[in-house]
Amino acid sequence: MADGVPCNDDRLRRAHAENGRCALKQRADLTGTDVRGGWFVARDRFLVWRLDPALEGVVAWGAPTRDDAVELTRLLEEMATHRVGPAANLVDFSRLSAMSEEVFATMADFTARFQTLGADLSKPGSRRTREAVLHGGGMVGSVVAGAYDVMPHEYPVKTFSSLDEALDWLSRTDARPSLVALGREADALASSPPLLLRLQDLLLERRGTLDLAEAAEALGRPSRTLQRQLKLSDTSFHAERERARLQLARSLLERGELKVIAVAFEVGFRSPAHFSRWFKRHTGLTPAELRARASTSDA
Repeated sequence: MADGVPCNDDRLRRAHAENGRCALKQRADLTGTDVRGGWFVARDRFLVWRLDPALEGVVAWGAPTRDDAVELTRLLEEMATHRVGPAANLVDFSRLSAMSEEVFATMADFTARFQTLGADLSKPGSRRTREAVLHGGGMVGSVVAGAYDVMPHEYPVKTFSSLDEALDWLSRTDARPSLVALGREADALASSPPLLLRLQDLLLERRGTLDLAEAAEALGRPSRTLQRQLKLSDTSFHAERERARLQLARSLLERGELKVIAVAFEVGFRSPAHFSRWFKRHTGLTPAELRARASTSDA
């Protein structure tokens, strides 16, 4: 999304309402973000955002897992501790394709804890003022709307099927251009490949030479978050990088255009001997043996 300026005063809000040029900037995490707003933080199936001190929210899509819900509640708690004044909340669940009982239970537990600890989390005078919840159609939309209608809240909560109606109820119709643009960002994220595929594409593109911090930055998340997400998929950054390097090495060797020493350098080894030992440990063949086998099969 293009860079913009946060809508932190009436002048900027008026300009925003007139031309929609006020965009939110993507951040990898909440650390170091401007507490006043103007940003969003994205994960695989949701993003959290703060437009200005008085309006923040969530957009979720697809079929979130319990791990997604845990990460979401972690970010929401952190956002609450950095709130600088009373704020309205807009929860956009209109893009959900499923909502499991496990996910709903995690979110309901967070809501209960948030209200119990609200004074500590948000500081006096910095609590939520009201919450609008957007839901989609079909069974999932009915479940979301019904759940929020019966869930107890210490502030007004209302469900909507229209963004315009929700913003009108929140008295924030000026925010529409930025939130429409944010919705397009969510749609783009929803259609992007899963994390492991994106990481493998990135590692192959960079010849397996990226370190954890560089890969995390390229994927738009902190290193610790990337490590945690990979662990949930029963893998690690080291394992994924080794897999990418091995795939690239095999491809280059089978193609036969480069000498073994050149292939070693291409995948990040300074020593051909070290490369040969590494390759045999993973494949059971030396680079020369693999190349010979590939040549025989092509004959």
